[in-house]
Formats: sequence, C-alpha cells, structure tokens
Amino acid sequence: MAPPFWIHCNLCGALLSSDNKHFLLSCSHIACKDCLKQTAGKKCPACKADVRYEDMSKLPEKLKNNFHPNIQNLFQEPSKIIDFQQSHARDIARKTRDYKTKYSQALSIYEKEKVEVMKMKKQLDGYVHQRKLMQEKLKEVYLRNKMKKQHEIYRNPANVTLSSDFSTEKARSSLRTSGTSQSRSNFFNQSSPIVQGFNSRSNDFFDSHPSTPRKKKLDHTQSSRKPFYS
Repeated sequence: MAPPFWIHCNLCGALLSSDNKHFLLSCSHIACKDCLKQTAGKKCPACKADVRYEDMSKLPEKLKNNFHPNIQNLFQEPSKIIDFQQSHARDIARKTRDYKTKYSQALSIYEKEKVEVMKMKKQLDGYVHQRKLMQEKLKEVYLRNKMKKQHEIYRNPANVTLSSDFSTEKARSSLRTSGTSQSRSNFFNQSSPIVQGFNSRSNDFFDSHPSTPRKKKLDHTQSSRKPFYS
C-alpha cells in the first residue's frame, strides 16, 4: 500500500518513498534521512529543538494510526463500541421507565388503600368510643339502682325485715299445712294402701283363729257415745 501523499520532510519537502526514509521526531516534525544528518539526529532541522526520532517504517501501532491512509477506519471500532454501549443504555432506560410506571401505579394503589385504612380506623375508633359510653351508662345505672335499694333499706329497715320474715314464715306455714293435710287425708282414707293393708291382715288373723271374737264394725252413722240424758 502506497504511503499517504501528505507525508514529507518538513525541511526540504521530499515525499516519503520506499528508497527515501523519513523519520518522525519527538517535536512532531518529519525529516528525511539527508536533512536529519545535518544535525546528527540530535536537533530538529526545522525547529532546532533537541529531539529523539523513530524510523517511520518501524513505528509502533499507536503512532502508525496517526498516518493511517483511511481515517474512517480509525472510527469503525469505536463506532461498534458506541453502538454496543448505546444498545445497553437504551435497554436500561426502557427498564427504568417500566419500573417508574409500575412504581407510580403501586404508589397510587397505596394512597387509595391508605385512605381506606384511615376511614376504617376512624370508624373503629367511633365504635370503641360508643362502647365505652355504653359501659359507663350501664355502670351508672347499676350504681344508681344499688344506691336506691340501699337508701330504701336505710330509711325503712323494720319494714324490710318484717316483710322478709313474714314472707319466710308464710312459706314455711304453707309447706307444713300442705304436708299435714296430705298425711292426714292419706292416713284416714279407707281406700289408702295403709288402711287396706291393715284390714287385710286383720281378716287373715281372725280367719286363722275362729275362737277369737271379732269386733263389730263401728257404724259411723251412729255415735258411739251415749247421750248425756240417758
């Protein structure tokens, strides 16, 4: 490949060719072999500065890029790198937008739920307050009734005692009366099991002892007592 046409000796203007070596100086000037001999390679023939030099046919890659025949080739690799980085940058940007949208939606839902929770909490606080008021009212009514009863007892202790004793005695008397009446009626009832059992045993005794005289049955229609005038 032919060298670029613009490479030349900055002192005499000779172009770079295969039979005419050129050197790159540390001061960025270019000198041909003949011109560089004038200073023994210690100074730049153009600016007279102390320099070092490199044979342009043996330059390292980083210096050869300065003399590349097609400058666009120097940007192909960086362009690929830029495209690669931009594709990933666009991807992360898209993901960021998606996350931002989802975050906004979640935040909106959170705000709505927060309002609902506050309403429910306020309602619950109202119920708790009502319950507390009802408990206080019930306690007040209970204490009022209790004090009223105690006041009545303190005002009329005798009436309360007599009434209580009278009720107790009445209940006891009723129990005794009912028990006695029932016992007597059962005892004197001819059809009761006790009387029937006694009569049956008496008949059996007199049947087994004929010599024993039987008592005559009392006639309940006639009085067993004699008149006081007879």
